[in-house]
Amino acid sequence: MRDGTLSRAAIDSVRHAVILCRNPIDPASDNLNVTIALAIEGRNRKTNTVVECVDPASEELLRKAGSDRIVCTSRYDALFLSQELLNPGVQEVMDDLLSATGGQQLYLTTVTRETTLGELAGPCREKGHVAIGVYQRGAVHINPPSEIAVGQGDRIITIGSKRLPEL
Repeated sequence: MRDGTLSRAAIDSVRHAVILCRNPIDPASDNLNVTIALAIEGRNRKTNTVVECVDPASEELLRKAGSDRIVCTSRYDALFLSQELLNPGVQEVMDDLLSATGGQQLYLTTVTRETTLGELAGPCREKGHVAIGVYQRGAVHINPPSEIAVGQGDRIITIGSKRLPEL
């Protein structure tokens, strides 16, 4: 990765960087992404980097390179196929949830106080959202009991048409 390329991308001042695979079916693309991640993190550790990888075996190296988040696309291929086979129509549901151009999206919203999921569900509904889970200390809890404790800094998982403010 050339220094001039990083300068043109204003990498010293950006808050976020998305690194895509050059060829999404070639695991060798991950090698280039490791190099790019190292170059970005070497110039600006504050940049939130999200990196695509093809081979799950590359995830550990990308973490060591300083990548903040890694999306391994090949991991989801078989899952999507099997879900569509077992639940015809799931593809359209996922299209809607993952689209940024309309419909409903998944959101993770930071919680600012000690409470329960049940207590947050009402305010979410009032704002057009459905609370479907909690993200706590790196663990995802989908459809937990409404009594599940939610603490300051945890994130509630909702479905809605626009992002909620902190809860």
